[in-house]
Amino acid sequence: MDIMEKTEALFEKEAWLIDIFPKTVPYREDGRYFKAEQILQKDRAEIQRRFTRIILKLYCYHDLSVTGSGLSFALPEPEMLASLLKRFFGAGAASGDLILYLPEQDAMIVPDREDLHMTVYAPDEALKELLAALAGAEGLFFYKAP
Repeated sequence: MDIMEKTEALFEKEAWLIDIFPKTVPYREDGRYFKAEQILQKDRAEIQRRFTRIILKLYCYHDLSVTGSGLSFALPEPEMLASLLKRFFGAGAASGDLILYLPEQDAMIVPDREDLHMTVYAPDEALKELLAALAGAEGLFFYKAP
């Protein structure tokens, strides 16, 4: 099974979020979440730098491959990984997905360029523990997606 087939299968697995909020925000009639999110979106670059730091730190512990939008790198050098993430998150970046596949765990991380979270699919307990610590160190939260 190639990496694209593996990642497609992982989209069906349990998902967790690395997020700016500690849990899913409940719906409110007044739409305050969307209003607050618009304000928080103005600081997106800082949040994306936090996501990049989490991924680079995670890479120190686990192998990962990067795929998406016509690219594919197995075990990129840290400088290459940082550059790929910077381009992905950058203003005016081409549309498309970026998938970080962790072959040792058969798990993946999908950063979101538009929203203020990353989704982690099929993390085992050790990976959950590590991601919770890394997210917390960056002032972010790690929890099971609804």
